[in-house]
Amino acid sequence: MDAKITVNGILYDWECVTVVGPQGTFIGITEITWKSKQEKENRYGKGGAPRGVGRKNYEPEGSITLDPDEFDRLRLALGGSVYRKSFVLEVNMAPPDAIASAVTLTGVMVNDIDQSAKQGESKIEIKCSLRVGMIRRDGVAEYE
Repeated sequence: MDAKITVNGILYDWECVTVVGPQGTFIGITEITWKSKQEKENRYGKGGAPRGVGRKNYEPEGSITLDPDEFDRLRLALGGSVYRKSFVLEVNMAPPDAIASAVTLTGVMVNDIDQSAKQGESKIEIKCSLRVGMIRRDGVAEYE
């Protein structure tokens, strides 16, 4: 592997992130999150020490926060309703002084939409929590 060492350079920041969805590149996006877990539990038998491990389900999830016009672009790309179709989100991170990486969220569906507006606010955003089928990091599935 060609390791690249940078001192006082630009590493990962919001400017190096590009998110692509069914409507193309997201412009009015202010946040994207993804996480996953697979809990393990000790399995016991005779005696007090664990004799093995039991695995629970792999659970990926995510969220996106969009400006209203970007949400409308996504909604139209999905045929008018964000709740009915699954889609793919690609998160590409390409900093000028570090190694590029990509995260792909597959089987994405919107679970809920959170939006509000109040006096004195300078922006209105729409936060969507996401059901995710699989997270791939640089093309490799987290769980198989």
